[in-house]
Order: sequence, then structure tokens, then C-alpha cells
Amino acid sequence: MTKTKRITIEGIGDVTLRKRSGMRSIRLSLGQNGTVSASLPSFVPFAAGAAFVETKRDWIAEHQPPQRLLCNEQRIGKQHVLRFMRSTGSTTRTRLTAEQAIVALPSDVTPESPQAQKAARNVRVKALRREAQAYLPQRLQALANQHDFTYRNVSIKHMRSRWGSCNQDKDIALNCLLMDLDYAQMDYVILHELVHTRIMAHGSAFWDELSRYVPHLQAMRKRMRATRADH
Repeated sequence: MTKTKRITIEGIGDVTLRKRSGMRSIRLSLGQNGTVSASLPSFVPFAAGAAFVETKRDWIAEHQPPQRLLCNEQRIGKQHVLRFMRSTGSTTRTRLTAEQAIVALPSDVTPESPQAQKAARNVRVKALRREAQAYLPQRLQALANQHDFTYRNVSIKHMRSRWGSCNQDKDIALNCLLMDLDYAQMDYVILHELVHTRIMAHGSAFWDELSRYVPHLQAMRKRMRATRADH
């Protein structure tokens, strides 16, 4: 029997801890999209697993996939385009319009520089959050109505390693980075969290229930495992 707990560690992000029978030591692993998980012997407390992950900060940082460079004219979400522009000012500034995420750079700063990339990532998240707040709650409500699910609240967050979450009170959180995925992937994540309002654990009953709403579930799960959330 597997018991799972999800925690957030500052500077590392979301971490999944799983207790597994038959294990004798803690094993740390990184998913293709940079997600962090630790498998624990069943007798090891979750707190000890979290402490172990903390000691592996340097290893995690070394083995995390590098962030992709953000480029001029890059599409952000469904409505925005990233623009690097030259300015006469001495500082890097950002601005968000209905269709553009703008990074205004001084003459001595290149778009590839850490300074410019940090600004671009920040304005990208702002654009995705704006789009997500406009789209995801109403799509969640539509799918809940269509399939007779109920939930309590929905919030839009910027999460480092999870596309969504649902707690025992049926509060659902959705990652604003979902807006960079296609609509079928977004629906999969939303339906995944809605099924958690009925079944919390990722056992066979959960996947059987989800398969009622997601065509070709295994193929979609494979796609999602290969899809990286660029922070």
C-alpha cells in the first residue's frame, strides 16, 4: 500500500513523498519536467523524508532541467506575444497589454542576458495569470456541470511542479502555466482535479473514474508526463 503526501519546500518547490513497502532507504528522483519526488520506506516519517529532500538542494539544482530562453515574438498562452524592445532608459521595464508582454531593455542589455530573461519570465507569468483567471474558472465550472461534479472554491496559482491540486474540502487550485498547453491538456488537468473531489488517492478506482471523461487516457497521461512546466 502506497501513502502519498505533497509538500512545498521553499527554494525547491512542490515535492511528492511516497511511502512504499519493501523499501529500505529513501530514494530521490526528478521527473522529465523537473518535478521532485522521494520514495520512503513505510516506517520512515514524512517529516524525515522532507528533511532528506532539504539536504539534497544542491543535487536537485544541479540536475534540474535548465530553463529555456524566452525569445522575441514567442507566443505566450493563447492571446499574448513576448516583445523585447529597446528603450532610452537605464533600467529594464516590463508592460502587459491585451496582446503583448513587453520587456523594454536599456541599450547595453541583451535579450539573452539573465537580467532580461528574469524580466521576461516575470511578465510572462503575469500574462498567463491574466489569461488563466479569465478562462480556467469558467471552464472548470462548465466541465463540472457537464459531468455532475461539485467543488467548493477555485484559485489560480503559479506552481513550480504541479498543474493542479485538490484538497479534501474540494478546493481546487489550477496552475496559470496551463494556458501554455493545448485545450485538450487543460481539460485533462481540470477533469483530473474534479475526479479528486470524489476520489483523493491515485489508485485504480481513481484512474477508472477519470477514464470515463478523458478519451485515450493512457496516451494523454504519457503526453502530460513529457510536458514540462517552464517556470
